[in-house]
Amino acid sequence: MDDNEINEFIKFMEEDGIIEWVGMDDSGERTFVFNIDKLAESFPDLYDAMMQELNEELLVLYKLGFVEVEYDENLNPGFKITQDGKQYLIENGIPIPEEWE
Repeated sequence: MDDNEINEFIKFMEEDGIIEWVGMDDSGERTFVFNIDKLAESFPDLYDAMMQELNEELLVLYKLGFVEVEYDENLNPGFKITQDGKQYLIENGIPIPEEWE
């Protein structure tokens, strides 16, 4: 895909409600979140690829001791950053969101 095709695809995803712009990062790049249900419905292969990548990355972070798994009353897993994970971020100059402190 060239830049024009990528921009058109992003525009389509925004108009279809698959992504929502939420702000800008420190370098001025726009940041967004996915509507996961819409993504799975509209692009199941992309959804599957993203979930596979996310699961692999979370497993790496878990093995490094940077995240821990917590389960809610319905046994749905959630991930929480550990002190080692926070320390790694601090040492590498990565800002920690207030809700993680």
